[in-house]
Amino acid sequence: MQITFNPDKLSIVGIDEVRPNTWNPKGKKTQDYEKVKDGIRIKGLHLPIVVRNNDGFEIIDGEQRWTACKDLGFERIPIYDEGEMTEQEAREMTLWYQTQVPFDEIALAGLLAGMHEDFGDLEIPFTPKELEKYKQLAQFSWENFDTGESGEMAPRPKPEVLMIKVTEEQHGIITMAIKQVQEENGECSEGRALELICGDYLSGPHQQPPE
Repeated sequence: MQITFNPDKLSIVGIDEVRPNTWNPKGKKTQDYEKVKDGIRIKGLHLPIVVRNNDGFEIIDGEQRWTACKDLGFERIPIYDEGEMTEQEAREMTLWYQTQVPFDEIALAGLLAGMHEDFGDLEIPFTPKELEKYKQLAQFSWENFDTGESGEMAPRPKPEVLMIKVTEEQHGIITMAIKQVQEENGECSEGRALELICGDYLSGPHQQPPE
């Protein structure tokens, strides 16, 4: 393998010289986007916008950063120009750039709790409510579970059956998500996979259900 980064491809251009592509699969103006914008507002823009030369600079990766910079009043931005490439190459590269490794929620909870204890106020992409949830997760102890004489965790209650009506399309999406979680978590059960999906939603930047 070789390093393909070329510093000669870096430059600073007018923000209006750059345009978004037509295939970006990410949502627009979501809560995740607001975190991107807050990060740039607080910490500045540290990564260039990756573009191709296609009758002007067309974004391959970094549309949310570009949009945030426009919303924040930037007039110029750094770009990394990949030059001319085919439509297939550009779309494939967008997908590779979007491939991300999710946080380990337990490790993240420990990191955030430790940072809060060491440094106090933090400028991080989490709301105070989210930070509090992670602090509580970091304080969780498995010793609170009842164990038998053998020292092993007591058996879980009899599993409940959850029955919900979904469309064929919804069923396909749910099944795909469960399989992906199972692959990423050592072939866990379908119930555990669904639990992880729901837990990730509840700990994320989403509307929390009433307590």
